[in-house]
Amino acid sequence: MAERGVAEEMAQALATVRDGFRTSASERVAQLRRHADAWKAGTPGAASQFAQTAHSTRGSASTLGFTEVARLCAELEKLAEGGDTAFSPRIPGLLQSLQEAFSHPPSTLPLVPHRPRVLVRLADAHLASELALHLETLGMDAVAAASEEESVRILTSERPVERVVVGPAVPTSLRAALRSLNTPPPVVLLAPAADVRSVPREGIDAVMSIATPPPALARDIVSIQRASPARYRVLAVDEDSTVLAAARAVLEAASMEVVTLNDARNLFSSLQRHHPDLLLLDVAMSSVDGFELLTQLRADPAWRSLIVVFHSARDSSGDRVRAFQLGVDDYLIKPVEPAELRLRLMAHLQRRTLQRAASDPNAQAPRVERPTTGGSRLENTPTPRLPGAATPSRPVLPATQLTRPPIPTKDPLSTTPSTPRPTQPSTGPLTPPVRSPTPPGEAAAAPARPITGSRPTVEGAQTRSHRILVADDEPALRRVLQRLLEAEGYVVETVTDGEEALSRLLNPALTPVDLLLLDVHMPRRSGIEVLKALREASSPVRALVLSARIRDEDVMKLYNEGAVDFVAKPFSIHTLLARVTRLLPQRT
Repeated sequence: MAERGVAEEMAQALATVRDGFRTSASERVAQLRRHADAWKAGTPGAASQFAQTAHSTRGSASTLGFTEVARLCAELEKLAEGGDTAFSPRIPGLLQSLQEAFSHPPSTLPLVPHRPRVLVRLADAHLASELALHLETLGMDAVAAASEEESVRILTSERPVERVVVGPAVPTSLRAALRSLNTPPPVVLLAPAADVRSVPREGIDAVMSIATPPPALARDIVSIQRASPARYRVLAVDEDSTVLAAARAVLEAASMEVVTLNDARNLFSSLQRHHPDLLLLDVAMSSVDGFELLTQLRADPAWRSLIVVFHSARDSSGDRVRAFQLGVDDYLIKPVEPAELRLRLMAHLQRRTLQRAASDPNAQAPRVERPTTGGSRLENTPTPRLPGAATPSRPVLPATQLTRPPIPTKDPLSTTPSTPRPTQPSTGPLTPPVRSPTPPGEAAAAPARPITGSRPTVEGAQTRSHRILVADDEPALRRVLQRLLEAEGYVVETVTDGEEALSRLLNPALTPVDLLLLDVHMPRRSGIEVLKALREASSPVRALVLSARIRDEDVMKLYNEGAVDFVAKPFSIHTLLARVTRLLPQRT
C-alpha cells in the first residue's frame, strides 16, 4: 500500500462504515422504542436495557462523527441511569429527534497524512542531505544521520522507521540494531555502480547505484516494499459491530492485521487461536465487564504482558484510575480520532518491541509464525482449529501488571472525585482456560511489580534515580508536580518555557533526562516546537505531553513529532503517576 494513500484509504473505509451506521438508524431507534414501552409499562430491567442500547449507539455515533446522534443518546442514557428511574415524558420527543439526527451529515474527522520515516546514513554527507530533501518532497519524513551512533538511536527510538538507506556498506552496529527489531524496515544499500551486482544481499532489500541522480533514487526508495511484511496483529473486542468496523478500517489502512470479536465471553479462546500483539477492549459490555477481563488477563501468566488498551465511552476519573491500577496500558475515550488511534496503538507496539530487544540485546527478536486469519473477520463463537494445525508459540514477556495502595477519594489535580470500586474476584462463568506450563526455552513471566517511587537496589549494582524534566509555564503546577514526583523517588527539574527546555535537554554536558513532562502552550516555544526540535536533533528523551487547551489536529501533530503519550488537564495525579511508571522501566 502506497503511504500517500493511507489517509485516503482510511477516509474511504470510514465513509463506508458511516453509511452502514446511518442505514441502521430505523433498527436502532425501534429497539430503543421497544425498551421505552417496556420501561413505561413497568417491566423490570427495561430501563437498564434502554440505557445500554443508548450507550452503545452513543459510542458508535461518537466514533463516526455523528455528534448530534451522540448528544441525544447521552441525554437518553442519563434519563435511564440507575435502572430504577421513573420513565420520563421527554423520551418520546428525544427519540423522534434522534431518528431525524441520523440524516445529519457527520462531522469531518481530520485525517493527518502518514509521513513514513526514512533513516539515511551515507558516507557522503552531501548526497545524504540532498537525498533527504527529495524524499521530503515525496511525502516522506527523512532524517540524515551524521554518525553510526545517531543512526542506531533513530532506528531504535519510539517512532518507527519505515525505510533505511545506507551506503556504501551497512555499518555493523546498524545491522545489529536491525536484527533486534521485531519488524525491521526495508534496507536500501547505495553502492558503487561496479559493485551493484556483486554486493552481498543478506539483510538487504534493494541495492541501487550511488551514481543514480538523487530525484530518481528518492522515487525508487519510496516504492520499496517488502513482499510480505510482518504485521502487528490487533484483537478488537466490542459488542457494537459499527465500532469494530470503524476500528478495522482505521487499523487495516495502517497495515495492521485486525481480528474483531463481538462476544467478550469468547475472549480467551480467541487469544489462544490468534495470539495478538495488542488487545483493544471495550469496558462497558452487557456480557462481561471489561475490568473483570483485565483482572483475569493480568492474573494469567500466559497473557499478563499482553498490551491491553481500553476503548470506552466511560470517561469518569474513577474508571481511568481503576483501569491503570489493574494494569491497562492505555485508556482511550470514544470518540478517538482515527489517526490518533493508529498512532497510539503503534507507539505501544513499537515500545514493546524495543523492550523485548533491550531484555536481550544480542538476540534476534523471534519471528512468530502465527495462524493467518484469512483477513479481518468478526468472531461470534470460537472457530475450531483444523486437524493437524500447529499451535504457534509466543514468548512470554515481562509482567506489566501494576498495583497501587488505596487512592484518596479526591484527587489534588482533578475536579472529579476519584472513587474506584474495589476489585472483586471473578466468580462468573468466564474462566480462563488452563494453560500448559511454560515451554522449554521460553522465559517465565515475572511477578507483578507495584507502582512505587522507590527503586530497589540490587546489591553491588550501580543505580540512579530516573530524572524528569517538567516544562510548564504555570508555577503552581510545576511546584505540585515536583513535590509529588520527588515523593515517588524521582529526580525532578523544572523549566518555565520551551526555549529553556531545549537548552537543558540538548546540553551534552548535563545529566541526561529520562522523561519530559511537556506543556503545549508555553512562551517562546510551544510544546510542538520543542518536540520537533528534539526530533530533528535525534534526542532519545521521551515526552509525555500535558495540556488543557488542545485540538484534535494538535494531538496528531504531537504524536507525529514523537510524543509517546498525552494526558489532558485536569488530570488525576494517580493516573499520571501510572503513565510515568510505565514510561520509565524499573532500574536495577
